[in-house]
Amino acid sequence: MLTRGTTDSALVIADAPAATRVADPDGAAQLLAGLVDRLHAVTGAQVVVASADGPDRWVVTTDDHALPSEVDWDVWADRLARPQLTAPSGCASPIHREVISGDQPLTLLALGRETAIVLAGDLSALDDVLDMAATAAMSMLTCADLTTDLASLAEEQTEFARLLAIRDVDQLLLSTVNTANRLIDADMAGVMLMDDDELFMKCCVGNRSRRTERLRFAHGQGVAGLVMERAEPCKVDDYLASDLITHDFDSLARVEETRSALAAPLIVDGRPIGVLEVWRRRPSIFTDRSVRQLVTLADLAAIAITNARLHSQAAASLAQLEQTTQSLSDQLRIVERARETQTTLNQLLLGGEGAEAVSRAIGIQLDAHIVLLSSRLEVLGTWPHGLSVDDVIEALRSSTRVDHPGTEAFSVEMQSGRWLGAHSIRAGSDHLGWFCTLFEEPPGVGEDLVIGEAVTVTALCHLMERAADEARIGQRETLVWDLIEGPVGQRRAAADRARWLRVDLNRPRRVIRAEILRTTPTGTQYPDETAYEQARYRAMTKVRAATMTSGAGDFVAIRGNELAAIVGDDDEDALRRLVRTLDEAARGALPGQQMAWGVSGRCATLLELDRANAEAISAVRAAARLDLGGVALYDELGVVRLIVAEDEGDLSRFLRDVIGPLLEHDAERNSELVD
Repeated sequence: MLTRGTTDSALVIADAPAATRVADPDGAAQLLAGLVDRLHAVTGAQVVVASADGPDRWVVTTDDHALPSEVDWDVWADRLARPQLTAPSGCASPIHREVISGDQPLTLLALGRETAIVLAGDLSALDDVLDMAATAAMSMLTCADLTTDLASLAEEQTEFARLLAIRDVDQLLLSTVNTANRLIDADMAGVMLMDDDELFMKCCVGNRSRRTERLRFAHGQGVAGLVMERAEPCKVDDYLASDLITHDFDSLARVEETRSALAAPLIVDGRPIGVLEVWRRRPSIFTDRSVRQLVTLADLAAIAITNARLHSQAAASLAQLEQTTQSLSDQLRIVERARETQTTLNQLLLGGEGAEAVSRAIGIQLDAHIVLLSSRLEVLGTWPHGLSVDDVIEALRSSTRVDHPGTEAFSVEMQSGRWLGAHSIRAGSDHLGWFCTLFEEPPGVGEDLVIGEAVTVTALCHLMERAADEARIGQRETLVWDLIEGPVGQRRAAADRARWLRVDLNRPRRVIRAEILRTTPTGTQYPDETAYEQARYRAMTKVRAATMTSGAGDFVAIRGNELAAIVGDDDEDALRRLVRTLDEAARGALPGQQMAWGVSGRCATLLELDRANAEAISAVRAAARLDLGGVALYDELGVVRLIVAEDEGDLSRFLRDVIGPLLEHDAERNSELVD
């Protein structure tokens, strides 16, 4: 179709790249205006300048004052729109004629593919003049185009060099689409990159819809999909009417008001990695020059994208290497710290310093507070000394993980804002207690490693202490049984060992015996013999601990359901209180069972403990058979001793206690009072 337009200049050509992209656009317009004036003066015909607007459409731009206006150019619109008047470049002659109606001819002088001069009238007699004029004009416009191309090439080289220098991929893509928009004189531009088997819009400028920014193309879809499939540039001058492409995105094209599109592949090592595409919203065609410019830009962009990706990968690898180096350095410091800690703890362990020394060393090294607790949350030691541990115990009691049998370690934030780390101290299946640390901040890997070493050494300290206690207890148990049950020689040897253990041999002693009475059958409390044996062992252990805690000494021996203890010679009330304390300790660990307790008379030396043992056994029998409250003192049994006596030794001792002075009187005076 043919349209008309005006400007302040003598003559301009709308949407004509060959005329508007010269170094001096006003000079090109003046050139054409002068040519129009000259042709009008020579031929006397109506003259106008037209420029290509699409493959088969021309736009006429004229000035009502510069040219005669008798010709109705709108009448010529249909004739000028016919394909035979378009793209005359390459013909032998630039002159083309058409008859509008009757004998009114139309003459078109082609000045390249995009610019033409249209004359009204029969000018066949002036073909030579018109041909010379068209050739001269084409030469002058070609020179102007070359000047423009050189200036544009210099600008493009600068722009391309700047793109190649960009190392950030996102910044590179944005600069690429902006450059494409500017070079191709487009309204919208975008870069699409491959993602698996699809293209997705990576960067877009000039778009009106957010949908455009999220576009994805399969192979063959739209212009970009076609370019990706064929790996060659593609252009469409009328997007909605083109039969070259699929129309999956026509709805979006209407929103964006897309009229034409041009796309070029981004190729690396012969393989397309994406597409660079530009769009225009106005009627126009993309020239060969535009195609060359976009292809060149796409090639450089592909190289720049590859370089930027390699740079990013190199930077990421370098950062990863630095991070790995730092991590290895940190781990090395942690290992060195752990090794130093292990050396220190081993020295403490070998030196027999114990768990408290371990706590002190770890507390100083980690600048933390340490609390050692038993499995029942009883305080075994702290660092620093005198540290308040009520909040620690409360935090542990409120945590359900303390009672979970599989819990090895956990951390909790206390109300004070400090972090409590609790590590279970275990030796095999035995839970010995808790190693607790208090930090201002959550402990890191290094602290956890050091604490783990400390927990292990603390468990070893407990085991060594337990082994030492068991050895000491075993030694004293053997000594007790030898003193109260052994023959004379064995008792003398035991007395010598007692002297080595710093036992006062001249202090009067008594023997306490006890026996667990199975008064109830095995039931829910003790489902089997193993459970009962474990409960019995705990009860006897409690009695031993209570004996030592009460100050009665540590000469306690356990054998099956029997217990024997060598204690000092106290009055009857003190002895009853001691036995009551021991009985309560046993009942707490062995509920539902009864114990019988017997206390011997006084013996002056350790060699008389065999007699005291027999007396204590007789007292146990009396306590078990008679209603004596479970406790019997041999000195208070009187004639009951005869009832519970099982050998002549008990009877002899009873007689000696009752009529001993009378027997001594008869022996000294040879009297017969006994008879």
